[in-house]
Amino acid sequence: MKTDSIQIPKDHDFANVSAKRVNKTWVNLTDPFKAPVPALEFIVDGYCAKGLITVIGGSAGSGKSLFNQILFSRRNNELLTTHPGKALYLTGADSSEFELRRRAKTIGENNGLFTAELPNDLFCVVTNDIFFNELSEQITKQNIDTVIFDTIADYHEGSLYEAEKANCTMRAFNRLARERNVSVILITHTRKGSKIKERYNVEDISDSRIFATKSDFVFGLKSEYQSDRSNLIELQCVKSRSAEPLQPIRAEIYFNSETNDLRIEKSDRMFSAELEILNETQKREHTIKEVQRLTGIGKTTREVAKILSISTGAVSKYNNINLRS
Repeated sequence: MKTDSIQIPKDHDFANVSAKRVNKTWVNLTDPFKAPVPALEFIVDGYCAKGLITVIGGSAGSGKSLFNQILFSRRNNELLTTHPGKALYLTGADSSEFELRRRAKTIGENNGLFTAELPNDLFCVVTNDIFFNELSEQITKQNIDTVIFDTIADYHEGSLYEAEKANCTMRAFNRLARERNVSVILITHTRKGSKIKERYNVEDISDSRIFATKSDFVFGLKSEYQSDRSNLIELQCVKSRSAEPLQPIRAEIYFNSETNDLRIEKSDRMFSAELEILNETQKREHTIKEVQRLTGIGKTTREVAKILSISTGAVSKYNNINLRS
């Protein structure tokens, strides 16, 4: 039986090739004690840093996309100390380019967040060399300090639960962060049933566990919509590999559809599960605080009464109580 022979070039020198392989090795020993450690350069203190990866998960509709868009659009230290720069926000099926533009109008200002519409004729996953190389080149060319991928699933090829493929995707994200010295933020979801938990942990992040376990920072975003149509959120740090963990930050996001105005501010408001375990005295004190808070942001007596399901007389009474005395 005939077989096709492999044609070896006459000038092919196996000895030289072998010598090169022997002389060139990736096993170059380094003393970790003596090796220099690059300074940690935060873009948002405690949340994301150059050269590192942040994963943030939340239930569907929790406001995780809006939270990040506000953070990097305003860069004004409303919630976290945020440094000037330029972020690139890449959207997928869960957060369309149209939705990003709509939210931008309600945020009302932009001090550093930009988007790029993905081409239809390109396979836009982070393991695709054409996509990766163009993105990598533009990060440096346009002086970008943060790249937000919303969501992980939209930039991953294949099943999220295949460890080998998830590892390939994570290595590409790591390479992007390290080689271009940018913060990479990966938005994803939390597992079903975790929404009712008081505190999130790493295992509550959905998709492959590889994305959370191999990232530098992991956050869960707890969310609950209130009777006044605000969204009460709490940012919980569940993993911080490179710095002291950020303490939980609770805030409310308000949106007025009539004025197209969006506000976000820190809050001491409680989630419904927390209110349920209060005794009568604690519930009354909480109601008093809520009356005074809502009055302080401009709500009328009638509006406050409706929101808290109490009488207008109680609103007037509670506004005159000094809880500190």
